Amino acid sequence: MRQIRKSRITGTSGLEYGEALAQSRQSKTWESKAGTWQESIESSMGYRKAQYLIKIHTQLTKLGIDESEIRDMGWTRLMLLEPTLRTLKKSHAQQLIKWARNHTCNHIKARIKGSVAKTPNVESLVLEVTRAQKRAIVNGCRHVMKSKKLTLGQAVAMIFA
Repeated sequence: MRQIRKSRITGTSGLEYGEALAQSRQSKTWESKAGTWQESIESSMGYRKAQYLIKIHTQLTKLGIDESEIRDMGWTRLMLLEPTLRTLKKSHAQQLIKWARNHTCNHIKARIKGSVAKTPNVESLVLEVTRAQKRAIVNGCRHVMKSKKLTLGQAVAMIFA
């Protein structure tokens, strides 16, 4: 089995990893000093994540979802969708995946639960500043964050209030 490292796993690579993991678990082709397949996976990427990737691969394969439809989708989004995908036909699954590509994990969780995701009131502020002004703003934010133990968002809000 190829070496699997902890890293950002996105849709297509997640599907490929899921397939490789499922095949290795069934065929016992893995090689490791760790002992069991579970111990081997735990030491490289985490058993729980491996199980999710296998489930995602299995479900998307059953539905006949093409890899291009999930390309660049984070595995966490796919993991959140997987239980729902089990109950859907291919066309509905494709619609849900298309929708999920443009929404956050919180929105996906809320849609699955049937509730509305709470989105804070957000306003945009666009500033055209010189490099020196940018440095002053960043340093000001860092100072406020450090002295008041605030998050970046809180510090920016405090500075621009």
